[in-house]
Amino acid sequence: MAITDNRPLIPITVHGESVIEVCFEPSGSTYELAPGGRVYARASLAQVASLAIVYTPGVVTVWLPGVVDVLDHERRLLDTIGG
Repeated sequence: MAITDNRPLIPITVHGESVIEVCFEPSGSTYELAPGGRVYARASLAQVASLAIVYTPGVVTVWLPGVVDVLDHERRLLDTIGG
């Protein structure tokens, strides 16, 4: 069953034909996504106001301060990071 929560979800989706790495900072947690793959970051509105996303070939770095939930493509909790 998917987890429901009122905090905003930030989708990170791979478009294209290459595998990418999604890295959440400052925790350093990393996830590999295949083409068409998606993960979500869930954080408070205050955290989202500080959001920064940096793309370099093969890597998407998501900077979110504090505690962040990472969810899979079906919005199931994978991990809680930061804090």
